[in-house]
Amino acid sequence: MDARFNHNNKLIGKKMMEYGERKGLLAKEQFGSRKHKSASDHSCNKRFTMDLIRQSETATIYIANDAKSCYDRIILMVAYLTMRTHGISATVAKSTIYTILNMRHYVRTVYGDSMEYYGGEKWDTKPHGCGQGNGYGPALWACISSPLLHILQMQGYGTKLRCPISNEDFHIAAFAFVDDVDMIQTEDRETDESKPVDDPVAQTQESLNLWTNSLRVAGGDIESSKTFYVPIIHKWQGSRKVLDKQPTKSIYINGTDQQRVSLTIKDPNDAFFTLGIWQSPSGDEKSQVEYLLEKIEAWDTHTTKNKLPWSLARIAMRATIGRTLLYSLPAIALDEKQCYNIQKKYRQATLGKIGFVRTTSKLLTEAPVNVGGIGLLSIEVQQLIHHVNILLIHGPDHKSVTNRLLRSTLEYHALETGLPGDPLLLPAVSYSTQKTWIHQTLHSLSKFGVNIYSDIEGLALWGSNDSFIMEKIRSVVIPGIQ
Repeated sequence: MDARFNHNNKLIGKKMMEYGERKGLLAKEQFGSRKHKSASDHSCNKRFTMDLIRQSETATIYIANDAKSCYDRIILMVAYLTMRTHGISATVAKSTIYTILNMRHYVRTVYGDSMEYYGGEKWDTKPHGCGQGNGYGPALWACISSPLLHILQMQGYGTKLRCPISNEDFHIAAFAFVDDVDMIQTEDRETDESKPVDDPVAQTQESLNLWTNSLRVAGGDIESSKTFYVPIIHKWQGSRKVLDKQPTKSIYINGTDQQRVSLTIKDPNDAFFTLGIWQSPSGDEKSQVEYLLEKIEAWDTHTTKNKLPWSLARIAMRATIGRTLLYSLPAIALDEKQCYNIQKKYRQATLGKIGFVRTTSKLLTEAPVNVGGIGLLSIEVQQLIHHVNILLIHGPDHKSVTNRLLRSTLEYHALETGLPGDPLLLPAVSYSTQKTWIHQTLHSLSKFGVNIYSDIEGLALWGSNDSFIMEKIRSVVIPGIQ
């Protein structure tokens, strides 16, 4: 694609996104190609949602799907109409569409460009798709997918949750990052107890049918080989609730040839790789820890073979493996043992290559460079810093998706502990709370003596003579029990 043409395309994509943000045309579910919204943020949203599903014990079906060659399948009339809807003039929109339709394609090698070409006037039937590498491709898909996500929400599909203290309702149709869409269908709990709870499997099948058909209208389709579903159903096992491993009814994708393709089902206790992070509906971080340890080992192997000088190894430590470790920290909740195991492997892989013995004290290795330290990452401290960052950025922003999910999980934490007061100041008690992101964050805040305050009022007494039974129980000192 000609660089000058693609430069204009990038400008078109920029103008489309600016217009869409200004006019409120972009779906809140779509985080791709948007300012101040990142893949890491959306991973946090999915983590909070899966925590809330366990905290509220809501029957849920999680579907991860990927659009098939979405840029190459966009119907160009849909692309034109989308550009016009998002503030692009008719002349500019026609210019870029006609250029793609009449483009001649050559093969470039080290020996030069081919004499023969395909495309242009040789097409019998004009193809569709904006093409790979097109500067406005990601922005165009974000604008095309937003109305489709609006349709899902208007039809009532997706995640519906209610804050247990403030009684605020929250509804999001899906979690989308460009063409990567996760649909989390919760059971629709009726306020009238005489009405039956809707089957989440049937609702999921309906929403998937609607999403598939909507994609096909725009020229897209779902890649069945990359699509799977996870039933998150709770059941009693002894004295506690666990995730049921028994398979539910099958879920299908209706093919264009009218053939139904059965989706792969995954165990709710297993993790799956989404937006660069291993996440599990059970909240288990084992797969993510193994992934980070493998990354450290691979970095160690590559840098050992290349025998970098100390100065370059220090740069590589910060710019490569350091970035890899930092990326996932906002959305995961590693406990102290897991942080220690990653930290140990990280020290072993890096210290020798930057000119220090591996027995160098922790105080020196993890101290910042500007105060005379080596500047190695402290996984536990960095995780807390990223979590505090999430709280401080999204806590006051009552319009953001992350804020609504964060407030919900905080209110459920207060409900689980049974203690009054600001949920951010409550202890991370292990006797009643789920292993959630907020539980680990509160534990780390307490460990490092950090206090953060929220505007959530917490639990309140119903009568003047009432008292909090958990507060009474905690005041009783029992040897050996915390």
